[in-house]
Amino acid sequence: MAGKLVVHRKGYVRRPHLRHAYRRKDGTLVKATHVKETRVPPTTFEIKDVGAKGRGKKLFEVHKGKMTKVALEAGLLEAGQHIGELSLTKLKKLADLLVKKYGAKSAKGMFQAQELFRKRMKDGFRTKMAKIREYIGDKYSKQLVPEKAIQKWKSMSPAARAKVMPERKGRAGYKLIRGRWRKV
Repeated sequence: MAGKLVVHRKGYVRRPHLRHAYRRKDGTLVKATHVKETRVPPTTFEIKDVGAKGRGKKLFEVHKGKMTKVALEAGLLEAGQHIGELSLTKLKKLADLLVKKYGAKSAKGMFQAQELFRKRMKDGFRTKMAKIREYIGDKYSKQLVPEKAIQKWKSMSPAARAKVMPERKGRAGYKLIRGRWRKV
């Protein structure tokens, strides 16, 4: 996937056409004009090889077999069996075990990753993973909410919050000028 690719682009003739009138962002009106036929010459250039579409840089690290290993240790799976073959009740038991071992956030993330990687599968595996992810979210909601951070935020004065909070568009120091937020 690293390296360069050579692209040979064919030349062509762009047809004559009428360019419609339009208004620029600064308000000036550009009149309609007739564009003549133009010849675009053939070119050869190099581009960076990025591989097949959708096969780019990985966004997060995947630890293969983590869920399967826990399921095998607990006796929920037999050797050679797949997590997709488990019933919802067994998957809920697996989810509880994963929460005990890795924590609620990690366990929920594991099921979310399974759901994401199989979003185009038609065998119902994705929906099972979504149900279990929702189950973890409902059952372990207390562990998923950062209560210490919320408590600290509530105890702060508005002035202290303003210091900690990063400036955003639409807040103090920004103004809407000609449809864009600009720092003033």
